[in-house]
Amino acid sequence: MTTGSDFARDGGPRQQDIVRLLIAAGADPTMTDQWGVSPLQHAQQKGYNELADILARALT
Repeated sequence: MTTGSDFARDGGPRQQDIVRLLIAAGADPTMTDQWGVSPLQHAQQKGYNELADILARALT
């Protein structure tokens, strides 16, 4: 059984794959959270450089 803490939230390869799949399925990378912060901004703030690169490429 998995719990919420078992899911990839560290900017690593699993989370990168998840983000790629979401973008390929049509997820909007410009959507912001309740504080107006985008996924790209979150990735940059946390130092998830590979994840930030994926999101930045999705914006071009």
